[in-house]
Amino acid sequence: GLIQAERGTKYGNLGKRTDILVYDRQLRPYFLVECKAPYVAIAQATLDQVCQYNHIVQAAYVAVCNGTQYQAYAFCSDLAAYQSYEGIPAYPQ
Repeated sequence: GLIQAERGTKYGNLGKRTDILVYDRQLRPYFLVECKAPYVAIAQATLDQVCQYNHIVQAAYVAVCNGTQYQAYAFCSDLAAYQSYEGIPAYPQ
Protein backbone atom coordinates (compact mmCIF):
# COMPACT_ATOMS: atom_id res chain seq x y z
CA GLY A 1 0.00 0.00 0.00
CA LEU A 2 3.01 2.33 0.28
CA ILE A 3 4.30 1.73 -3.26
CA GLN A 4 2.76 3.45 -6.24
CA ALA A 5 3.57 2.55 -9.86
CA GLU A 6 3.13 4.85 -12.85
CA ARG A 7 1.74 7.81 -10.94
CA GLY A 8 0.76 10.91 -12.87
CA THR A 9 2.29 14.22 -11.79
CA LYS A 10 2.62 17.74 -13.15
CA TYR A 11 5.93 19.36 -14.05
CA GLY A 12 5.11 22.94 -14.92
CA ASN A 13 2.30 22.71 -17.45
CA LEU A 14 3.34 19.26 -18.60
CA GLY A 15 1.77 16.01 -17.46
CA LYS A 16 4.46 13.49 -16.50
CA ARG A 17 4.51 9.99 -15.03
CA THR A 18 6.75 8.69 -12.26
CA ASP A 19 7.52 4.99 -12.58
CA ILE A 20 7.87 3.84 -8.96
CA LEU A 21 7.31 5.92 -5.85
CA VAL A 22 7.75 4.47 -2.35
CA TYR A 23 6.21 6.34 0.59
CA ASP A 24 7.26 6.21 4.24
CA ARG A 25 4.74 5.30 6.94
CA GLN A 26 3.69 8.95 7.27
CA LEU A 27 2.82 8.89 3.51
CA ARG A 28 5.72 11.18 2.58
CA PRO A 29 7.58 10.38 -0.67
CA TYR A 30 10.70 8.41 0.25
CA PHE A 31 12.21 6.74 -2.83
CA LEU A 32 11.56 7.65 -6.48
CA VAL A 33 12.69 5.22 -9.20
CA GLU A 34 12.80 5.94 -12.93
CA CYS A 35 12.81 2.76 -15.04
CA LYS A 36 14.25 2.65 -18.55
CA ALA A 37 14.46 -0.03 -21.22
CA PRO A 38 17.71 -2.06 -21.28
CA TYR A 39 18.86 -0.35 -24.49
CA VAL A 40 18.54 3.14 -22.90
CA ALA A 41 21.86 4.14 -21.39
CA ILE A 42 21.83 5.76 -17.99
CA ALA A 43 23.31 9.13 -18.87
CA GLN A 44 23.13 12.68 -17.54
CA ALA A 45 19.82 13.28 -19.36
CA THR A 46 18.27 10.30 -17.57
CA LEU A 47 19.51 11.52 -14.21
CA ASP A 48 18.25 15.03 -14.98
CA GLN A 49 14.80 13.58 -15.72
CA VAL A 50 14.44 11.85 -12.34
CA CYS A 51 15.78 14.95 -10.56
CA GLN A 52 13.22 17.13 -12.37
CA TYR A 53 10.44 14.80 -11.25
CA ASN A 54 11.82 14.80 -7.73
CA HIS A 55 11.73 18.59 -7.66
CA ILE A 56 7.94 18.14 -7.50
CA VAL A 57 7.78 14.85 -5.55
CA GLN A 58 10.55 15.68 -3.02
CA ALA A 59 11.60 12.14 -2.13
CA ALA A 60 14.69 11.60 0.03
CA TYR A 61 16.21 9.17 -2.51
CA VAL A 62 16.05 8.76 -6.28
CA ALA A 63 17.30 6.03 -8.59
CA VAL A 64 17.48 5.18 -12.26
CA CYS A 65 17.65 1.63 -13.59
CA ASN A 66 17.49 -0.03 -17.00
CA GLY A 67 17.64 -3.68 -16.00
CA THR A 68 21.43 -3.85 -16.33
CA GLN A 69 22.56 -0.61 -14.68
CA TYR A 70 21.42 1.05 -11.46
CA GLN A 71 22.35 4.41 -9.96
CA ALA A 72 20.92 5.88 -6.77
CA TYR A 73 21.25 9.28 -5.13
CA ALA A 74 20.31 10.78 -1.79
CA PHE A 75 19.12 14.36 -1.66
CA CYS A 76 21.23 16.33 0.81
CA SER A 77 19.10 19.28 1.92
CA ASP A 78 22.09 20.99 3.60
CA LEU A 79 23.85 21.20 0.24
CA ALA A 80 20.67 21.35 -1.87
CA ALA A 81 22.30 18.69 -4.06
CA TYR A 82 22.24 14.98 -4.81
CA GLN A 83 24.99 12.68 -3.59
CA SER A 84 25.72 9.23 -4.97
CA TYR A 85 24.22 6.44 -2.85
CA GLU A 86 25.32 2.81 -2.94
CA GLY A 87 22.57 0.20 -3.07
CA ILE A 88 18.91 0.52 -2.20
CA PRO A 89 18.01 2.74 0.77
CA ALA A 90 16.74 0.91 3.84
CA TYR A 91 13.09 1.50 4.57
CA PRO A 92 12.64 3.87 7.56
CA GLN A 93 11.31 2.36 10.78
